[in-house]
Amino acid sequence: MRILKIGIRKSNWEVLAFVLFNHFATTIGRDFSRSQLMTSSNLEYIVRSLCRFKHKKDMEQAEASLQKAIQELRDDGYLLFHGHGDYFLTDEGIIESKRVMKELNATSLAEAEKQLEAIANKKEEEYLTMVADYFTNLPPDKQLEILARINYGDR
Repeated sequence: MRILKIGIRKSNWEVLAFVLFNHFATTIGRDFSRSQLMTSSNLEYIVRSLCRFKHKKDMEQAEASLQKAIQELRDDGYLLFHGHGDYFLTDEGIIESKRVMKELNATSLAEAEKQLEAIANKKEEEYLTMVADYFTNLPPDKQLEILARINYGDR
């Protein structure tokens, strides 16, 4: 199955990074460390959220992918890197994290997770409808061929 896009930012990873940035800004402030970002609970939150969008469940890859997203967001001016794993969320980062949370209609990590689940369910339903429409418009012989492959596991 293909990965479903949340659609608020260019990548699902960026959306979840901004959700975490918003959480930090409202709980510990604009300064945070890589170790605060890469906690097992944050990575589990991200993996759990991304699995709903058909990403693979891989905790080791999650840390590397989140780090890549963080570097890109730093390059885009949303974060400042102070060295030694310390970051500062810029004014632009605050504004964008609030915008992402507003798009999700959420004010907390828990609310964001519920909204992401609802978005994933809607995207999945839209995808299945698209596949059903495509299948319905195929000639009957192609439909039978596909059904035979599904029934006999000949993929």
